[in-house]
Amino acid sequence: MAKLTVVTGPMFSFKTQTLKRFIERKQFSRLETLVIKTDIGLRQGPRDIQAEIVRNKEEVDIILKKYNPDFLGVEECQFFGPWIVDVIDRLMEKNVTRDFEIVVVGLDMDSNKKPFGVMPILMAKANEVIKVTGICTMCKKDGNLSYLKRKDTAQKDAAGNTIKAGDLDEYEVRCAICHNLAW
Repeated sequence: MAKLTVVTGPMFSFKTQTLKRFIERKQFSRLETLVIKTDIGLRQGPRDIQAEIVRNKEEVDIILKKYNPDFLGVEECQFFGPWIVDVIDRLMEKNVTRDFEIVVVGLDMDSNKKPFGVMPILMAKANEVIKVTGICTMCKKDGNLSYLKRKDTAQKDAAGNTIKAGDLDEYEVRCAICHNLAW
C-alpha cells in the first residue's frame, strides 16, 4: 500500500537526517530510491542529500520515468508550488496497491509562525506526520520555531510566506517563549 509520511519542524531540527534514515533503510532492502528538491534555497554541504533538482511537474514526470522508484523523498517541500500536491496525489493513487512510499520533508511554519507553503495540505493528507524539534539557541530547551535574525532581509511570496533561504548565519531555532523576546 502506498504511504505518505511528512517530516516537519523548524530549521536545524534534523529533518534531513530523518530523511536519510528512511533512504538508508530502503537502500538496505535494495529498493530504488529517488530524492527531489527545488532550486530555491539550494544548499550543498555534508548534511545535505544528493537530489534531482526539479522546477515543475513535467520535470518530475521525466525523472520518475527514468528511475521508477519504490521510494520518493521530497526535500525542502515548503519551497515547491501547489503543483507538488497534485504530483503526490497522483503518485499515491497510481501506487495504491504497491509497496511505495513518499517522505516529504519541510518547514511547517515560516519565521513569522505562519503555515508554510504546501506543508499544511500535505500534513493533512499524510498517513503519518513526524514533528521534530531543535534546540532553542537562547534557553537550550526544545525549540519548534525558526527565527530569522534580521527581518529586514526577508521577502514575501504570493501567499505571504516569508522566503529567505539561509543557514545558521540567517536563522536559529527558538522555543515559543524566546521567539517572542527582543534580544
